[in-house]
This record gives sequence, structure tokens and C-alpha cells, in this order.
Amino acid sequence: MSTAAPFVPGPEHREVVFLTGSGLSARTGLGTFRGPEGLWALEPETEQAMHASLLPGSLPQLWAVWGRMASIALAHGPTPGHRAIARLGAPVITQNVDGLHQAAGSEVVAELHGSALHAVCLGRRCDWRAVLA
Repeated sequence: MSTAAPFVPGPEHREVVFLTGSGLSARTGLGTFRGPEGLWALEPETEQAMHASLLPGSLPQLWAVWGRMASIALAHGPTPGHRAIARLGAPVITQNVDGLHQAAGSEVVAELHGSALHAVCLGRRCDWRAVLA
């Protein structure tokens, strides 16, 4: 944080937003989705299962993947990077699904790819929600 301090604006600059991805959570043991050691490379069937058109037929596999990610995230907790961002109090836009920004204390978090910790029914007449972890 001390090396970043000269680049972090003061409270008068509230337009700061953090955009984060898998690199921030990598220290927890959560793998990335892409890359040579990513989930898609190691488990190509999981990538297939997550395509929207295939979801109804691959729910057991999808729940298993989300469950693994949630348990790793909950076991390790936020990284120092998550905590530093939370201390600054700026909004976060993240590609991560691990909930670690919220666990660190960030209050305004937009999860672009959803959450491994929560499920919501998107049907027209459905208001079902569940906390998964």
C-alpha cells in the first residue's frame, strides 16, 4: 500500500472505482478460469457446463464447481489487496465470483459474472434467492 499511496487520490476524489479480476484472488488458492493452469484448461468439461444454453442439463456439475470455489474463498478469506481496497471505500467492479471484496468490507461491489455464494432465479415469475455459502 505504501508504494501505491502516491497514486491514490484523497477523499475529495470520489470518482475512483476499482476494476478487479482473478489476479487479486489468486493468493487464496482460487485458480483463474483462463490460462495454461486455469480451470478451463484443467477441466474443459466445466467450461462447457457453464454455457447458458447447456445450463439446465449441467446443473450438478455447475453446483459442484461453485461449491469448490466458495469453500476455497471462505477458507482463505480476503487477500491484503482486498483489504486495502475496502479501506479506501471506493466502489468495486469485479469479474470475480468469490465474494472476497464483501468479506473484506467493501460496501459497493458489482459482480459482473455473479457470485459463487448466492443464487437467484431469473425466471419471469420467480423471486427465489439462496445463500449458498
